[in-house]
Amino acid sequence: MRHVYWAAYRYLLTPALAHRIFLIWWGTFKSTHSNLPADLVDMLDYYFSSETSRSASKYWHYLNRRNIKQLARDDYANFKQTVAKNYFYFGGGFENSHSGYVYQNLREKVESLNVKVDLKQLLKKHQMLSLNESIPFNLHTMLLYFYIHEEERGREIIEELEEPMEGNPIFITMDGKRLTQDLLNSIIEYEAVEKGCDMAKVRTVLELGSGSGRTSFTFLRLNPNLKYIISDIPPALYIAQTYLSNVFSDRRVFKFRPFDSFQKIEAEFNDSDLIFLTPDQLNKLPDNCVDLFMAIDCLHEMKRKTVSSYFDLADRLASRFYFKCWEKTSVRFDNDSHEKGLYPVKENWDEVFNHSCEVPHGFFEALYEIT
Repeated sequence: MRHVYWAAYRYLLTPALAHRIFLIWWGTFKSTHSNLPADLVDMLDYYFSSETSRSASKYWHYLNRRNIKQLARDDYANFKQTVAKNYFYFGGGFENSHSGYVYQNLREKVESLNVKVDLKQLLKKHQMLSLNESIPFNLHTMLLYFYIHEEERGREIIEELEEPMEGNPIFITMDGKRLTQDLLNSIIEYEAVEKGCDMAKVRTVLELGSGSGRTSFTFLRLNPNLKYIISDIPPALYIAQTYLSNVFSDRRVFKFRPFDSFQKIEAEFNDSDLIFLTPDQLNKLPDNCVDLFMAIDCLHEMKRKTVSSYFDLADRLASRFYFKCWEKTSVRFDNDSHEKGLYPVKENWDEVFNHSCEVPHGFFEALYEIT
């Protein structure tokens, strides 16, 4: 019966009907789960009434349902072992076609290096993973570490960073540092942006689709004076807001709230270091208020019309735009697809780089100056 439901969801339900079904599910779920945090309930109620929710892909309705259930069952305290695995995480062994594909360059490159594997860390079992799940995770994390550590800049960045214990992360220890896939993948992304953009000139970053806040953490830790705007849909927005507010407790935080116009929140917005908004609220921001707009591992999960609207938004708000996506992918449950070279880049944008990623294989990344 479950397979019949998802087949109908994919092929028969219109986006409007899929959204309506999700609203009914959410109303029932929140009435029977009193353990949900009030901030999360408020975010979700607002989101489901917004245009962002009505225009979301059916795939994201599916993901949201799963993420909300996980958060209700396992709590925020364990989000790095539960919900965070739904974002930019590659599990399974190299015999797993998905993980084997995205890490094939990584494996080949590390095999050429003279490195020693710490068996204790390789065989470490994590709290909410089986040993069979833990070992491939540990191996992937080690390979990412060796890959980054081979370059001087990578070694410098690793020296400055360590995975926080907030959220009960799945980590291994290398050279006395807590390391995760999240942290190491974020270092790779930071290095890419840094090569094409002078971070000393970046004062304000807007990250769309930040997930749990893994990349945000790296940028904020390496650049303490950044103003950082997070825009996502809940429950991801709730997790990122809670996580980053706790980890950077010394920063001034503008927490998510509904507002009618930018003028009503302008003073607090300008005075805040960390700002949390839903995607529809970005439309209220003033022109040219962002130095760097980033969208990592999210655009390829949206309908083409939605992607085009975010390129329009970046053109209005930002002076640089970095995005990272699968080179070719279909949007699950929707008759839509994306491919490298077909994203709606504006004629007035100057390409800094647009190339395939060495790690993870199958992705590409691009950076543009917006003139």
